[in-house]
Amino acid sequence: MRPRVTVAIPTRNRAEFLKECLQSVLSQTLQDIEVFVSDNASTDDTETVVKSFDDERVTYSPLKEDVGQYGNMTRCLHLGSAPYLTLLTDDDTMLPENLERKVPILDENPDVGIVHSAFHHLSIFPDGSRSTEEDFHRFFPVDTIEPGSDVVGRLLAEAYYITIPAALIRRSLLQGESYDERDGSPADLGLALRIARRTNVAFVPDTLVI
Repeated sequence: MRPRVTVAIPTRNRAEFLKECLQSVLSQTLQDIEVFVSDNASTDDTETVVKSFDDERVTYSPLKEDVGQYGNMTRCLHLGSAPYLTLLTDDDTMLPENLERKVPILDENPDVGIVHSAFHHLSIFPDGSRSTEEDFHRFFPVDTIEPGSDVVGRLLAEAYYITIPAALIRRSLLQGESYDERDGSPADLGLALRIARRTNVAFVPDTLVI
């Protein structure tokens, strides 16, 4: 049987963050997952960190040559076989109920192709100190489903954002999709806009990703 969720983690030379990222994924209350670490030709201890997790759900998938940030993220969109996929960048972490809260929404609403949530924004300073901004981008007080056309308008006109690491996406909507490096830092927005044009979008007000 296929797992319910594919978690794809793009990484390059950030072993110090990757360990915490991977641990958060494997500690999910929903355990029916597969995890792919797409290593973009790292030269640090990334491989050692991944292989320190003795878990058959984790696949280490290295690239021999650097394909660039957006090339690696595009690769991640097409890894695995589960019906739902989330792309979690290597300096992000999931809170334990992240997947458990989102999977049922996609299961019960076939017209919804992407469900995203509020998240915490963590800043780590050079001296090692940390500062957390809580409930970042908390748009609605309850679970909400909107027509994709409404979401597209809000993405373009309002302070509204779908952060991809906090989103669970129906795999069927990712066929032919890619990150365009010409978009630069708004590449997540470009992907979210293209998906929202073709589906309804759900939002969960719980903070589920850091």
